[in-house]
Amino acid sequence: MKQNMMSNKSLKPVVEKSCGVPSFFKEKLNRMATFRNMLYLLVVSVLAVSCTRDYEAPPFNETEYIGKTNNITIAAFRAKYASATNTPTSIVDTLILKATVVGNDISGNIYKQLYIQDETGGIVLGVDQSGINSTYAVGQQIYLSMKGLSALTYGGELQIGYAGTGANRIPWLNFTANASLDKWPDTTRFKPKVVKIADLDGNVSTLMHTLIELDSVYFVNGGTDRFAVSTDPKTTAVNQIIKDKAGKSIVVRTSTYADFAADSLPKGYGKLVGIIGRFESATGKTWQLFLRSKADVKDFDGKVINVGGVSGDGKEATPYNVAAAIANQGKTGFIKGYIVGNVDATGKTISTESKFAAPFTVATNILLADSPTETDYTKCIPVQLPSGVVRTGLNLVDNASNLGKEVTIYGSLEAYFNVAGLKTPVYYSITGGASGGTKPDPNTVLSETLLTQDSFNKFTAFSVTGDQVWTFSTNGYGAIMSGYASSANHANEDWLISPVINLAGRTSGTVSFEHARGPLGSINVGVTAGYYTVWVSNDYSTGAPSTGTWAQLTGINYGTSAWGYVSSGALTIPAANLKANTRIAFKYLSTDTESATWEIKNLVVK
Repeated sequence: MKQNMMSNKSLKPVVEKSCGVPSFFKEKLNRMATFRNMLYLLVVSVLAVSCTRDYEAPPFNETEYIGKTNNITIAAFRAKYASATNTPTSIVDTLILKATVVGNDISGNIYKQLYIQDETGGIVLGVDQSGINSTYAVGQQIYLSMKGLSALTYGGELQIGYAGTGANRIPWLNFTANASLDKWPDTTRFKPKVVKIADLDGNVSTLMHTLIELDSVYFVNGGTDRFAVSTDPKTTAVNQIIKDKAGKSIVVRTSTYADFAADSLPKGYGKLVGIIGRFESATGKTWQLFLRSKADVKDFDGKVINVGGVSGDGKEATPYNVAAAIANQGKTGFIKGYIVGNVDATGKTISTESKFAAPFTVATNILLADSPTETDYTKCIPVQLPSGVVRTGLNLVDNASNLGKEVTIYGSLEAYFNVAGLKTPVYYSITGGASGGTKPDPNTVLSETLLTQDSFNKFTAFSVTGDQVWTFSTNGYGAIMSGYASSANHANEDWLISPVINLAGRTSGTVSFEHARGPLGSINVGVTAGYYTVWVSNDYSTGAPSTGTWAQLTGINYGTSAWGYVSSGALTIPAANLKANTRIAFKYLSTDTESATWEIKNLVVK
């Protein structure tokens, strides 16, 4: 009986029917068998579990950096590479920087950049990756090993990047290998420094690319416009002017891809937190505030601030008045106002050098206002007068009688003298008087000179092969690409792609531009082989050109003189590409045995 109850053939209690065992003893035997069977199952289970490999979840612990000690500050780095240019300088020393993330791409307003700060200042890192906020959150302390990275300038300001990549950004794998996390993110490590707009010019080295707070400021277009919405498809960012109670102003620059781009600008006075930066163009340096998210817009009281009546939409028949021009920075169009003076000292500020009475000594700018007797510079817009017919006809040095006259000007509404301005005017008409320049064709949908950094930056430069890339020339040559570098030819395929052009509803379209090739010995290199071609697409979005479908435009006039600019002629856009998402691209090729330089400017699509 004992053997039967311990048998492995059955897990049920076994009782011999022929034994004549009393019923109470049978019940006891049944209970004993049940207990033993349960014990057996428990032992088998324990043995089974003990034979299984035990995988433990990784510990959720705070990351702690255990690498080399930091040996440089941001201020020291800025001093070391003070002579850096837009050509990347390789960092060859073993430099370790300890800093904290103060700005990232969490809202889409900051794109492929990371702003970091230490006790001595701030700096921007170009990183070739989107969505980096999940790894490098605001408040995250990092140790950045900079050996192998590059120091360079963009818009005249120092940044850390990587040579030979698109926009000189650091590849993601390189960045994560060089930027080590240390401890949990802590947003209290760097709180925004409260400053006044008037403080900026005197504290460039300590404030540049740092987190600041501006109190008691208002949006000039508060309640009547949105952060970054434009009807112009080529616009990727919009400048909104803010002012403080002292009348000082700077630009708040917002990407059209920011998740708050379509939100209305708040009314009244409030606080703004953001990364302060500065952009340098041929006409000066402009302060720009970058909001990290909508949460950086704080405590606006909603009260209406009277900054003058806004009228006009920028068309010739209904030009912007000065108040509207101030409110519509980032656009192009006609502006109408009265010539009331100028900024009468080159390189000075509008607040200290505005002049409203003759004699005038500077011919490179004028001030426009909505009233012919205005003497408050905060109610004026400075107008750049580049060399040419517009300067000849409007400057107050040679045309003192223009003071007080009403004029209509066509140009680009963008910051000038660090305030809302008008630059690169191409046409003017004095009411009841002279006119000059070239009036824009109303059929023109894209007109980019490529002669300013702002114009060049609207295009996407993409290198398919080769280390050489499309660059911007400050010498009036426009966009430049060459496969010749370091006294040798290099194989390249490089594209320069326009912003989006809306050609929907049109029955025809053309592309024209001016271009030159050189040097003399290479003037004929690659012309018949197709080294310098123009393409059109209406399904390209971003990234490699191969992600879109492209059609080649034919009939280009190439010219035969080295460095001699010629018109390409009007290149017909195929009807199939007359869409809302059209882009034009310049494709350059070279080989390791032959190359030439291609220069492009004054692109017009109509």
